[in-house]
Amino acid sequence: MKRTFAYFVFFAFALISFSACKKDSGSISGGGDYYMKFKRDGKEIKMTYTPQALFADVSSIGLYNGTFEAFTSDGKTTMILIIYDPSPVAAGKTYTQDYLSTASLPQAQLAYTDETTTGYSSGSTILNPDASTTVSISDRTDTYIKGTFSGKLLTSDYKGIKYNITDGEFYLKIVK
Repeated sequence: MKRTFAYFVFFAFALISFSACKKDSGSISGGGDYYMKFKRDGKEIKMTYTPQALFADVSSIGLYNGTFEAFTSDGKTTMILIIYDPSPVAAGKTYTQDYLSTASLPQAQLAYTDETTTGYSSGSTILNPDASTTVSISDRTDTYIKGTFSGKLLTSDYKGIKYNITDGEFYLKIVK
């Protein structure tokens, strides 16, 4: 129970702190080449409003964090990918819902808000064994990151799957 509570507190903190970060003048807002796209239960969704990647060294618990996010232009639909790694987030790595051996956190999580502004997440395999997330990093430079993702978003009571996310791709500007 302590592990689950600690996980949710840290996940909520990371989600709130990175989503609330002030966007600098280097952010992309509305278009450009950067994007995040995926299929939600077979329907393609492409997000080109503020597609960005933020990175942090969470040295207090010995982890690196990557938060990748994009929005639809109306701001209602969002997708956020969160990665934790004991070493820097890098190209050639794949992150899953598996828990880290060094912390009570999964390697990767999805957080999604649909067009009704209802939020869902890939949750925890502790709460639902059907929960899943996979994020693969194919390319990372000083200015952008590319990769793929998929997962299953849980219902708000964590008792079932609400959305199946497939064929996810991202090409995001790195915000420093």
